[in-house]
Amino acid sequence: GAQWQLALGFLGQIADASLKADTVSVNAAISACGSGREWALSVALLSMLLSEGPTPSVVSFAATISACEKGSEWALALVLFAEMQRHRPDSSLPAPNVVCFNAALAACERGELWQGALGLLRDVRDLGLLPSAISYNTTITACAKGQRWDRALELLRFMAGAAGGPAPTIVSYNASISACEAARLWQSALALLREAEGRALHPDVITLNAAISACAAAGEWQRSLSLLHGMPRRRPPLEPDIVTFNAAIGACRGDALWPRCLRTLRELSRRGLQADIISYNTAMSACASSTDLSGSIVALELFHEARASSLQATVITFNTVLSVCERSGLWEEAVGHLSEMRLSQLKPNLISLNTSISACEKGHHWRGALQLLSCAGALGVRPDTTSFNASLSACERVSCWQAGGELLSAMQRLLVEPDFVTYKVALLLECAGERMAEGMALLRSMLTAGAFDLWHPHDANTADLHGLPVEVACLATFVAVEEMARQGTAGPHREKARSGGAAIGADLLRIGGADGSPRSG
Repeated sequence: GAQWQLALGFLGQIADASLKADTVSVNAAISACGSGREWALSVALLSMLLSEGPTPSVVSFAATISACEKGSEWALALVLFAEMQRHRPDSSLPAPNVVCFNAALAACERGELWQGALGLLRDVRDLGLLPSAISYNTTITACAKGQRWDRALELLRFMAGAAGGPAPTIVSYNASISACEAARLWQSALALLREAEGRALHPDVITLNAAISACAAAGEWQRSLSLLHGMPRRRPPLEPDIVTFNAAIGACRGDALWPRCLRTLRELSRRGLQADIISYNTAMSACASSTDLSGSIVALELFHEARASSLQATVITFNTVLSVCERSGLWEEAVGHLSEMRLSQLKPNLISLNTSISACEKGHHWRGALQLLSCAGALGVRPDTTSFNASLSACERVSCWQAGGELLSAMQRLLVEPDFVTYKVALLLECAGERMAEGMALLRSMLTAGAFDLWHPHDANTADLHGLPVEVACLATFVAVEEMARQGTAGPHREKARSGGAAIGADLLRIGGADGSPRSG
């Protein structure tokens, strides 16, 4: 880390002696600053070369572009590379070489710009330069991050079949197997693993980690665990690391799999490894995904175990335990964990808020739901439609109809767009308060706003009320009669309206009951 300071000190000594540093010395300082993540100093040194001399070399640009990429300033790295690409024969700027292209490709990978990476790789060939294995591997990784597994595998196949070009390395296969993970192509991942072995490339721990993750993403937990336990028997033997175990733990997700998840977590310590917060987060999430109540209990126990181990909990840690509380309606525990997040200097996100509100709703604690919603601003979270829907549902569970209108007004003030669920629960609240006139007014506003279509899409004379609770369906029935009477003989419902609504029957209204079964009214 101190190398960049020494390099700058050396340049300072040269200046104090009234001497001028040459390009090689400045390039060394640029590289040192890049290694120390001091990208701004690297850019400043390149600017000095451009303005004061000596003339920067291709190494000057390559080192500066690389420094920006390492400092996560990938956009600036690509701007610098674009300056080089505007090279003209009479310009003092050097033309980019493969090293510069590789640095720019790394910037594309950092920014997940897979299309830009493919474009740069084409440019290398068009300029008559020979791409290196690093060029292809970086582009494959960029495609993997962009979830373009097809392009990643195309590049690998090109490397494997192209004459005179770089042959694929184990890094090429590692990146390609990782690309299969996002697409859940576990068969392709295992095929690539076998192919790498066939090329005598000796898969490493990273290769196996990628293959285990690909199987885990596809729900192939048996294959993930088989790969894990087979690592010491490989030739040469491979020792699983913490990443290996975390991937295998994540594979044990689903009903009745939480015991395997727990055994895999415990195996960590037997292998002399220390579980990290990712291990616990993954295990908690896997256990919580089980419909078995025992899995939820284990998830809560793992949360307390992680806290007792002095591991730094993350937002994911708390959101996972909040989801367990939400499923069981443990609203007091949910509110407590939300407060604990703030005490831990963690900023709750929208998932934290909505899960806590939903826990209050399932725990029949409507006041808690409304209080959490009102505290969203203090938590630094902007509530969304889901936040309000959960709060409305909490009020509907206890027939607190007074809150319905207030929540809808709050949504309007905050420019939160209501959806069909919002209106449906709000209508149920109006019905619970026997506020039929207000409910019908709300239903009319829904029709005007296009949030609800009362009439059957294929028959303008038929009101289709499937899926509505009985109370809401009754309101809609009154609105349908009212609408037909208003239309009279001029509207599309004229034949039904002539009878003053008496013709409303099974052929006119189909009312979906609260149990989801259709009723006629």
